[in-house]
Amino acid sequence: MHSPDNSGGITRISERTVSRIVEAASLTVPGCVKVDGGLAGRDYPRFDVEVDDQSRTASVEAIIAVSWPSPVTSVAEAVRATIQEWLRDYCGLRPTAVNVITGPVVGERHRVTQAAIDSAPRNPDLTPVKTRNRATISSPTVSDSIELREIHTAPEQPLEKIHVRRPMPEVPVTVAKQQPLRPVQAPKKPAPLAPIDYPRDHPTRPVVVTPHSLRRKGGRP
Repeated sequence: MHSPDNSGGITRISERTVSRIVEAASLTVPGCVKVDGGLAGRDYPRFDVEVDDQSRTASVEAIIAVSWPSPVTSVAEAVRATIQEWLRDYCGLRPTAVNVITGPVVGERHRVTQAAIDSAPRNPDLTPVKTRNRATISSPTVSDSIELREIHTAPEQPLEKIHVRRPMPEVPVTVAKQQPLRPVQAPKKPAPLAPIDYPRDHPTRPVVVTPHSLRRKGGRP
């Protein structure tokens, strides 16, 4: 379901949400009970819900479990009427078709009477929306304006003349004439290198040291 176009946005109620609302509506009817089928069984009540967002309508097919003893037909009719009212009040949808099929019958200790079914409310007990109290709007108060003081300025003074020095005469700059370049002569061939004589190495001679000479150096006879 979508909200009106002039609401500044779109609100959509999914079919899964509508199915939960339909289930809650059916269980408010005396005689309609909830059955847990476990792993292999089926749960009741079961619903197949289709929602048309464009026309804002809904169709529901419900399979319910009914307690016994009870007026089974009256229970199914009450479930159908309750689902229709809850779709209008909770979802804002127009129910086009609500089919209720009676499934398993579950034995209960207490008998469900026709009076109990008739006295059960068809419309949901909606909680009113509470808003905060509006704050009292007070007019803004403005303080009296302060009297402005007159601003006095000094009278304009005559402008003083500015004396500018006369431009100084330009001093002539004399540049010497360009002198002719003198040629630089370099020797065509480098001078030959003079040989350098140095003494050749002399062959080394062996030095023989005798024990007699060692004793003389040590100062012993």
